[in-house]
Amino acid sequence: MPWDTQFDAVVELPNGHPLFTLADARTYILKLSAEVRDSQSARTAADALIAAASGVGAISAAHAAMVLLVQEQWEPTESGGEDL
Repeated sequence: MPWDTQFDAVVELPNGHPLFTLADARTYILKLSAEVRDSQSARTAADALIAAASGVGAISAAHAAMVLLVQEQWEPTESGGEDL
C-alpha cells in the first residue's frame, strides 16, 4: 500500500497535530532526535510503517506502534514532558 494510505483512526499528537497517513507518521519519526529514533519503540514503529507501506504488514499494526511511540514521547517528566 502506498505511503499516502490513511490510518483507520488518526494518531493524535498532544500538541494537536494529527497524523493521518503512513507518510505523516514517517515524517514524524524522521523529525525525532537521533537518540529517540534509536529507541526500541521508534524502531518498532518505523519497521511497522515500512511493512505496511510494502504491503507485507497491517496498517493497524503501524497505527498501534505509532500510538505507543507518541505516548512514550509525551509522557510527563520532571520538566513537564517533551515538546516535539
